[in-house]
Amino acid sequence: AGNPPILAEPKTFADHVREVVPTSFVDALAHNNVLQIVFFSILFAVALTQVKGRPKEAILGFCEGLAETMFKLVGIIMRFVPIGVGAALATTVSHSGLAVLFPLIKLVVTLWVALIVFVLIALVPIALIARLPLKGFIKQVREPAIIAFSTTSSDAALPLAMQRMEAFGVPRRIVSFVMPTGYSFNLDGTTLYLALASVFVGQAVGHEMSIGTQLAMMGTLMLTSKGVPAVPR
Repeated sequence: AGNPPILAEPKTFADHVREVVPTSFVDALAHNNVLQIVFFSILFAVALTQVKGRPKEAILGFCEGLAETMFKLVGIIMRFVPIGVGAALATTVSHSGLAVLFPLIKLVVTLWVALIVFVLIALVPIALIARLPLKGFIKQVREPAIIAFSTTSSDAALPLAMQRMEAFGVPRRIVSFVMPTGYSFNLDGTTLYLALASVFVGQAVGHEMSIGTQLAMMGTLMLTSKGVPAVPR
């Protein structure tokens, strides 16, 4: 008989809270721990507000220049992302055959239907309440959305999306805070995908989930999906 599988220890709420605080900012960067990076960035910014004069201007200039440079770097890297995505698909099909695509296509279609329903019942009413000009907004976000779709990475679209929101009339100080923070915490699409993928995996192994279990899983994913990197593999 083989060795029994080693099950991961369930994490408590306190464990999740402790994981938000980085032991080292460099370590958080190296492991792409988005929540810890955001935590340090906010704490650093609060400290920077207490600095006056030329030191503050020097740090702000450095951060702004670094941000612009990293946006250009991300743009260069993301040009090759479709190649990596295609290679990942080729690996899956070559190992499992074409038959594996049909259930996966059903999963993708279900996800798209769920996303469309979410947009119609949540995002569109919010936009109407805020009196957002939908035609102009859609025109501005169309290209970033296409980039995110073609690269399967929302991070690839962040630089252009920020530029388009500024062109749309949103002040830079709001764009530069709301959009990166939203990328880390407002992960509705990721939550939907993880929930559907969990149900899909459960069905694949013959484990049916009750409605109560699915609702509990969705609530858990709404919390634990925060800070998930938006780059596949």
